[in-house]
Amino acid sequence: MKSMILKTALFALLLTVEICSMSIQQVFSQNTVTPSSEQTTNYTAGGAGAEFAVFDGAYVWIANQFGNNVTKINSSTGSVAGNYEITGNPLGIAYDGRYIWVSRYASDDVVKMDVNNGAVLATVRVNRGPGFLLAKDGHIWVVNRIANTVQKIPVDAATVSATYKVGKKPAMMETDGTNIWVANSKSHSVTRINIASGETATFASGGKGAFGVAFDGTGIWVSNFFSGNIVKFSASGNLIGNYKIGDGVAGMYYAQGYMWIVANGESLVYRVRLSDGSILSSHTVSASPYGLLYDGRKFWVPSSGSGKISVVTPMPADIQTN
Repeated sequence: MKSMILKTALFALLLTVEICSMSIQQVFSQNTVTPSSEQTTNYTAGGAGAEFAVFDGAYVWIANQFGNNVTKINSSTGSVAGNYEITGNPLGIAYDGRYIWVSRYASDDVVKMDVNNGAVLATVRVNRGPGFLLAKDGHIWVVNRIANTVQKIPVDAATVSATYKVGKKPAMMETDGTNIWVANSKSHSVTRINIASGETATFASGGKGAFGVAFDGTGIWVSNFFSGNIVKFSASGNLIGNYKIGDGVAGMYYAQGYMWIVANGESLVYRVRLSDGSILSSHTVSASPYGLLYDGRKFWVPSSGSGKISVVTPMPADIQTN
């Protein structure tokens, strides 16, 4: 495991950790991890402390929370195309098809940016500690890590239209088209928000430190940072799979027929088979990653510890469907 001092410092904004014994029945996959023959390139992230990135179809945008800036990178060349000052610890970032949205953790707001020149077009006040952002059907969804809420902002308005109470220290979220699923890191749970009705339901996450969320077309997957496992839920919230993966599993992405998972404590991205949770390959990235982005061909993995972003280009053996 990496230095606990570094890991705690980078994770302090998200989690207050309670060390306790685990009593969880799990089906752990038994794997021998084969390093992949992937092609990995590292580019500058243009700042420090990046957790998340977003793709606008041509450029990758990175929120650098400790650099107080947002960087725009050409996805074909890796060169910096723009670097924009955004104070207040920019953390989450999303693209709604027209605008870039950035949460400012220390300022308790979300800013709307022009995708062409990075100009700030609007500022929306939200609850305390805004973090991860998700764009869905003309709305921006915001997790508020301190307030323990999720809020919804219409992209053409400058105000919050709905607020939902979730678990403690919400980390990331994803949609299955009908619901928003939120990983609550401190309460070790997952909250399901029905988009149409606003009705909520909460389920145990099957581990400690729920963090990443992904949808594979049929079920929702959740990573548990501290217990190092991933779980799969049915649409009704039943836990139908539980697999041991690695140290500090965080962001997840479903692509190319597999689940791709960041392991923060190992600086790796794992490729996992959906049917049994088997680890099929590992991909080395830069230090202390949390989120990952897929642009349709490559994975972009921001490094919160190095000021870089790693680009993983899977080889043909890594992109066969199950």
